[in-house]
Amino acid sequence: MTVIRRFIKSSFLFLVGVGVLYAARPMNTDDGRIVDTNSCQLESWIKHGQDSEFWAMPACNFLLDSEITLGGNITRESQMDTKAYMVLALKKIFFDLENDGFSYGFALGNVQKNLKDNDSVYGYLLFSKAYRENRLFLHSNLGVRAQVLPTQRAATRSKIYNLGLGIEYDVNEYIWLMAETFYESSLPTPAYQLGIRIWLARDMLQIDCTYGNDFLTPFNASNSFVSLGLRVLSQQLF
Repeated sequence: MTVIRRFIKSSFLFLVGVGVLYAARPMNTDDGRIVDTNSCQLESWIKHGQDSEFWAMPACNFLLDSEITLGGNITRESQMDTKAYMVLALKKIFFDLENDGFSYGFALGNVQKNLKDNDSVYGYLLFSKAYRENRLFLHSNLGVRAQVLPTQRAATRSKIYNLGLGIEYDVNEYIWLMAETFYESSLPTPAYQLGIRIWLARDMLQIDCTYGNDFLTPFNASNSFVSLGLRVLSQQLF
């Protein structure tokens, strides 16, 4: 209980300290990094396409050198009601990407819709490799999501498989370029996303801007989406 109270208290203090932010993990493919030990981060972002989404995902590393995230989003679907989702996730890696040149690990999470209904659980394996003196990074994810589907008699689970491949390139102290392709078995075609990361303060404050679409209609405006994000990382809190 002490660890849980510490996580909640530190996350709250961190959020108060940085204010209300619109920030930075719009990329679907996760990387082989976690926030530093005894530190926190806030990732939040706005995504706009057919639906509009706002995400806020505070995370801390206080236990077993693992990143624990407790956050959520609000989604406004076209011609439908607004929905709220709460996310609880754990991410664990086994090597340091920058120091060892590679990293692998896993992530597990639970998503609840409207803060009360058990909507889905998910898990994925992740692997990252560094090249060119830690300026070029390749990331890959392989995962599955078990989604609750209500029926007339009872709720059933549908398994959805997903795959993500991403790349980051460190252009200079302030600019990174990003690209990814990702696919879910529930989608008719793979999708892609391109972006730029701007470091306002290296390893402390970053802005992400992305554009995405699917490969079936790669320039169809009705299927495209854009995002704007900001990520804030804290110093060690204790």
